[in-house]
Amino acid sequence: MGVPLIFPRQSADELRVLNPTKKIKTYMVPAVMLDVIFKNKQFNLLIELVKGYIVYKPEENYLIKLINLNDLNMHEAIVLNRALEMDTFDLEQLSGDLGDIMTRNIVDNLCKKGMIIYIDGKYTISDEVNFLYNPHEYASFLKIRNNKETERIANDEGTIKLAEKIDIDAVNRMIGNICSVKNIKRCWILHHYIEK
Repeated sequence: MGVPLIFPRQSADELRVLNPTKKIKTYMVPAVMLDVIFKNKQFNLLIELVKGYIVYKPEENYLIKLINLNDLNMHEAIVLNRALEMDTFDLEQLSGDLGDIMTRNIVDNLCKKGMIIYIDGKYTISDEVNFLYNPHEYASFLKIRNNKETERIANDEGTIKLAEKIDIDAVNRMIGNICSVKNIKRCWILHHYIEK
């Protein structure tokens, strides 16, 4: 029986050909693939279990941190709610009855918390916040393989297995606050690192 493994787009051999002078390290990152339902849409979410990030666009190493909205005070919640209604915005569009100075302080706090980002003179909500309202946009379409090849890779002495640091039950609870979790599959994400 093999080891449940998600492969990257490029193999270690292909990366060695493209980078003949560099060393390639192979890591196995513990993960779970969650089968979830959100607003009658069924999809998969891939969560790595080292730091607890949602793996979105793994080839670009694009990860999304799960955040907790319970950390918001009332004014931050009001401003964030207004921000969610717009794609991009400036401070004037958010101020409303809070006033410009107070709104600026609140937006600065939300930026520090990673909930709002500032790009090219405009603000927008972060992917971390967007995930809470639109988790289907971060669906994983990666396939888990489980065969002799995955077993060979897992048992190779050059493959480094990272330790699981995040509790699956905690992930299930956090995602369960957003989506209905139907199934959880343990797996590993194969990651090839090119040393500089």
